Amino acid sequence: MKTLFAFFAILGIAGGILAFCFFSPVIAAFALFLYLLVGGGFVFSFAYNHGLRKKWLADPILPDSPEFDDFFWKLTLVNQDWYIEEILHREGLLRLIEKCEAEIVQTWQDTETDREEKIERNDRCLKRLKVLTGMLDFNYGLRPY
Repeated sequence: MKTLFAFFAILGIAGGILAFCFFSPVIAAFALFLYLLVGGGFVFSFAYNHGLRKKWLADPILPDSPEFDDFFWKLTLVNQDWYIEEILHREGLLRLIEKCEAEIVQTWQDTETDREEKIERNDRCLKRLKVLTGMLDFNYGLRPY
């Protein structure tokens, strides 16, 4: 991690020196700042994702636990495919697809909720179903149907 940051720092300094030689000091300072900003952002993003991965590999949240739903959909937004590859696997994705399908059926069979709430829950489930089938197709090259 420190090596990666040092690489970007050296690249930024070299870019700043080149910009200073060929352009003005203001452009050189801007180039240096830009390289350090991009490099630092990349390094800290990598460190955050690596720390998150290490944490969840040590104590994984499985699909049966109550906090899984919130956890998994936050990870999907961050595009953490490592969770699918190393913890969930193909069978876990298929179970989640079945769970979403069952929730859609249950939503429309429920007589106590109003139509707007049913439509909202249905849209959420359809969006999740679309994401899950896309993940299954991308990671394993097949569709569940």
